Amino acid sequence: MTPRLNILRSVGILLVLAIVFMISRCAVRRPPSGGPPDKTPPRVVSMFPRPDSTNVKQLAYMEIRFDETVDRTSLRNQVWMLPEPPGGFTLKWKGGKTLRIMLSDSLESNQTYLLTVGTGVKDIRGNELKAPIVLPFSTGPHLDKGEISGEVFGKNIKNVFVYAYRFVDSLPDSAIFRTPPRYSTQVNEKGGYYLRYLSPGRYRIFALDDQDHDRRYTLQTDRIGIPFRDITLDSTKTSFTDFNLVLTREDTTAPVFYRAAADNQHLIELTFNEPVQITDSFQISLVDSATGSVLPVHYAEVDARELSRLLIFTADQNETTYKGTLQGISDTTGNKLPHLVEFSLTGSAEADTISPRLIAFSPGDKEKNVEYRTMVSFTFNQPVDSSSLMESFTLFKQDSAPVSGRWHWVSLRHPDFKPDTLLEKGTGYFFKLDLSGVKDLYGRGFGDSLHVHHFSTWNWADLGEITGTVRSNNPEWKRMIVTATPFTEKQKHYTVSGDIGNAYQIPYVPGGIYQVTASIDVNENGKLDGGSTIPFRFAEPYRIFPDTVKVRKRWTTEGIDFHFDW
Repeated sequence: MTPRLNILRSVGILLVLAIVFMISRCAVRRPPSGGPPDKTPPRVVSMFPRPDSTNVKQLAYMEIRFDETVDRTSLRNQVWMLPEPPGGFTLKWKGGKTLRIMLSDSLESNQTYLLTVGTGVKDIRGNELKAPIVLPFSTGPHLDKGEISGEVFGKNIKNVFVYAYRFVDSLPDSAIFRTPPRYSTQVNEKGGYYLRYLSPGRYRIFALDDQDHDRRYTLQTDRIGIPFRDITLDSTKTSFTDFNLVLTREDTTAPVFYRAAADNQHLIELTFNEPVQITDSFQISLVDSATGSVLPVHYAEVDARELSRLLIFTADQNETTYKGTLQGISDTTGNKLPHLVEFSLTGSAEADTISPRLIAFSPGDKEKNVEYRTMVSFTFNQPVDSSSLMESFTLFKQDSAPVSGRWHWVSLRHPDFKPDTLLEKGTGYFFKLDLSGVKDLYGRGFGDSLHVHHFSTWNWADLGEITGTVRSNNPEWKRMIVTATPFTEKQKHYTVSGDIGNAYQIPYVPGGIYQVTASIDVNENGKLDGGSTIPFRFAEPYRIFPDTVKVRKRWTTEGIDFHFDW
């Protein structure tokens, strides 16, 4: 056979094979491409040195190998080593799955080290680690065994760190945040943290929501979780559990006054840079700069719709310049104006044409399942004359027997009537408000209508209660606070306070699933104190009952106990 015929034959065979292959591909039924999306974060396949290795000498690098390709950019600020090597380290990749941490200097002898990869690391599909990766090893013959664990509480706890500062030679409080911590870790997706392989010593633990990722605490920018005590690890006590931290944002700056402006001839608005409140030392004066006459101030309150505004209700103003002075204002955390504020504004001759009216009230008309501790609350658009309101309102039981009580004048636009005793169980009530007798501070009426509104309280058979005991081995702690919060309505709280060691009872709790918390009221002010850093002050101890608590109707949920034994 000639060479030409051999070539043609070979080409023909190749064509036949190609056609058969294409037909076979068309004939075979295959599953569609794709599949469920990848939602699994990277997993560690191996680490060098091996975790818990001892007597590690002359280490040039550490290595972590993942089971899939990792997004290299996600490692920014997500790899750290504690204690920190003096010369730091650099990151190098072998392919897309193997990370090498190159050391610049030799390590300390007889020292336990922890290499940590943070939860911000993710694969190329965006799946982040659910918990930090920790590689412990020692350059000496043994690993340190100290452990501290607990939980960090607060909104949006993703990427929150827990720092452990070790006190050496009486390290002053002020030096802590100027130096990096000897140990640190990140919380997991549920807020839990585990500090392991700690050397013996006294530690101060902080949680840090580091907004600018500089690994330092920035006052008023970062959120901080302050401990309730220091921890000492030694041969008699090598671990602490349930060491919980609550995130808060410290505010140490007094409010700043922005401006003053007259809305009409009766109303002046003073604006600040943050929500404010009126203190017991509040004083304000307004003087006509031309005549020196004083402009009387009838009333002042914080605007409930905009808490950074202070509303000043005055006598009739003139269209002239008023000089004002103000003191006794603080922000909501208690930082007061540091000095007397002086301001000026142009008064308004524009008539106050806002008609006084009742905006809202509670309980609502025909509302059911009203709590026994409920107050009758009103919202007016103008400050009300208190005596005219008291004379025009009466609360009745369903049998028309009047209910005695007292008025709470937190605000003349938002007054509350509180019955002298708890409302009765499963009972109807109604109140009458004759608006024809109610006047504002300027003698204007709120209308001539008679409001009659009915409501009823919870039926006893629909409620349960929670009981338990709060104990502590610290004889200096005397008082405690226990709070039950329904998962369906987290703005509601059922709270009781009492003596440590005695049984507590939270009564009148609607059926449902609750989270129950307890705190030690160290300063006995009736609320949880988150502590402070400047000056340093410990927070109050706080714990969450480990399980959800189910409350059933006509049933006492017992055994919701807390033990603060540290």
